[in-house]
Amino acid sequence: MRADQRWWNLSILVLLAAFGLRVWDLSARSLWFDEAMEFWVATASMANLASSVRAGIQDPPLYSALLHVWMLIDHGEQHLRLLSVFFSLITVAGALRLGRQLGGRSGGLIAGGLMSIVTSQIHYAQEVGQYALMGTTLMLGMIALQRLATWRRPADYAVWATLAVVSAYSYYGTVIAALVPFLVMATRDLISKQWRRAAACAVTLVCYSAAVTPLAVYFLPGQLFRGPTAGAFQISLMPFMTEVETVFRSTQQLVAFQFVGWPWTNIPEALPAALLLVTVALPRKPWSLHLEWLAATWIIYYLASKFNLLPFGFRYGLILMPLIVTQVGYSLSSALARNFRGFVAMVILAVLAIVCAVSLPNRAIRDRIIANAAWPWPETEDLRPIVAYWFKQRDAGQPTYVYYGATPAFGYYHQQISGIDTELPPNWFQQCWRPDSAPYCHANGINYGRFFRGMPVEQQIESIRSALPAGPEAFWIVFAHVYSDEDAQILSGL
Repeated sequence: MRADQRWWNLSILVLLAAFGLRVWDLSARSLWFDEAMEFWVATASMANLASSVRAGIQDPPLYSALLHVWMLIDHGEQHLRLLSVFFSLITVAGALRLGRQLGGRSGGLIAGGLMSIVTSQIHYAQEVGQYALMGTTLMLGMIALQRLATWRRPADYAVWATLAVVSAYSYYGTVIAALVPFLVMATRDLISKQWRRAAACAVTLVCYSAAVTPLAVYFLPGQLFRGPTAGAFQISLMPFMTEVETVFRSTQQLVAFQFVGWPWTNIPEALPAALLLVTVALPRKPWSLHLEWLAATWIIYYLASKFNLLPFGFRYGLILMPLIVTQVGYSLSSALARNFRGFVAMVILAVLAIVCAVSLPNRAIRDRIIANAAWPWPETEDLRPIVAYWFKQRDAGQPTYVYYGATPAFGYYHQQISGIDTELPPNWFQQCWRPDSAPYCHANGINYGRFFRGMPVEQQIESIRSALPAGPEAFWIVFAHVYSDEDAQILSGL
C-alpha cells in the first residue's frame, strides 16, 4: 500500500474516532445557562437576529445566524449540539491538513489525532455555543496563512482575509489569534525590504479592518465593560517578580485546562505545560515560523489580558489551540526518527494521549478508564428530570418560582416537555430579570424571578415573596446555575 493511501486511511480513522468521542454522551447533560440563552436568541427572525444577539448575548452574530438556520430542522438538544460536532470535525480535519503541511504525514496524524482527543475540544464540541465554530475558522485561517507565507499569490491574501473576517464574526478573541501571525509575517517583509509584499499586507489589513468595523461598532460595545472585561483598557500592573510568577502559573493553567480540564480533574496542572515545553525543544532546529507565530500570539494575548480585554486561560484560551496542536505535531514528527529524541517524542505522545483519555468529558468512557472518578467534569447539573418531575407532580393551584439562573433552561425544557409553544420573544429571560417584568414572566402559575445576584439574602427572599401570590400554602422553587451558595441561603431564610 502506498504511503499516501495509508495516510488517508489513518486520517479517516482519526476522523471516525473524533466523531465517536463527540457524539458519545452528547445528551448526557441538559442544556445549561449559556446554551439555553443561545437557543432563545437564535429563535429571532433573521431580520431581527442582529438586534437579538446584541441585546441577549452580546457575542458576534455568525454562530447565532447559523444556529437559526440549523433550528429550522429541529429544536431538540441533541440536534442543537450536532452543529458544534460538525464544526469540531472540520477542525480535526484542518489539523490533519496543517500538521501535514508543517511536519509531513506523521505531523498531520499527530496533530489530527491529538485534536480529536483533547479534552477541551470534545467538551465544546458538545455545547450549543460559538467555540467549535471559532476553532474551525481559526484552523482554516491558519491553513490559508501557511499557504500565503509560501506562495504569496493575490488569491491567497483574499482567502486569508475572508477567513479572518469570518473568524472575527464568530468570536471576538480570534482577532488576536488571526491578526498576530499575519502581522509577524508583514513585519518580516518590512525588515527584509520586500516592499511589494508589505504593500499587499497593508491593503489586506485595510480590507479586513473595513469588514470588521460593523462588528466593532454595533456588537462589541455591548460586550465590553461587563462581566470578565468590566475593567476593559485598565491596565493591571504587578511588581516584576509577581508578574513573572503570574505568567508562569497562568500559562500552566491555560494549557492544563485545554488538555486535561484543570481544575476539575486530578491531573497535576504542571504536567501538560511541561510536556508542551519539552516538545517544542525536541527538534534539532526548534525555532520555526509557526513557533514564531505561536509565541507572538501568546505574548499579545497575555498583554491583552493585562488590559482586561480578554481573560487569559479557561475557554478563552481556545484561541491558541490550532497553533498549539499543530506545533506539537510538527515538533514530535521532527524528532521521531532521531534516536533518543525520537524515544522522548514517543513517550511524550503516549503520556499526552493517556492524560487526555483519563480526563475525557465523556463520563461513560472515562468511568470505564478510572472507576469511581468523582471529578466534577463536565458539570453534573441536569434540569431535565427536575422539570419533568415538576410538570407531573405540581397541582394546578400551586405557584412556581424559577430562580434567575434557571430561567433560560427552565423555559426551554418546559416548552419541550409540555409540548406547548409559548411563543416567548427571543430575549424574554432578560425582561423577566428586571423589576418591571413583562406579563409572560408571571403566567400560568410560573413566576420567573428577577436577577438579584449579590443582594443581601433578606432582599432576595423579599423579591421571591413579592413575585408569588400572597400567602400560598405551598409553592415550588426551581434552582439551577446557582451563584455561590444563594440556594442554601434562600432556603434557610425561607
